[in-house]
Amino acid sequence: MAKKYAILPDQNADQYGYTPTRFRIRALRDIPEHGVKAGDLGGFVQSERNLSQTGAAWISGDAVAMGESRIENDAIARDQAVLSSYAILRHRAVASGQSRMDGQAIVQDHAQLTDSSHIGG
Repeated sequence: MAKKYAILPDQNADQYGYTPTRFRIRALRDIPEHGVKAGDLGGFVQSERNLSQTGAAWISGDAVAMGESRIENDAIARDQAVLSSYAILRHRAVASGQSRMDGQAIVQDHAQLTDSSHIGG
């Protein structure tokens, strides 16, 4: 199966001699469930393990998935949402606003984590 997104190189890494901790993504195909068109810029990942290459899972805006966190199935992280540690967002769940997920938190099904909410565990 073809990849859904590409991880863009950090243009500042070579220039300033640091190791980047997050990378912006770009859609390689349309994801109509989230209004994403091929070529659209998405949010940020630390590595490809953070966002599934299958399904309609997506990260938009300035949202970030890092550490061992994972976004799967048809879930979306948007705005300034942050997933870290071992957090999992899946099955059409939404993390938005300035929400945070960390620890071993799981948000799934049609659940929504909004505004400045925080879930961890």
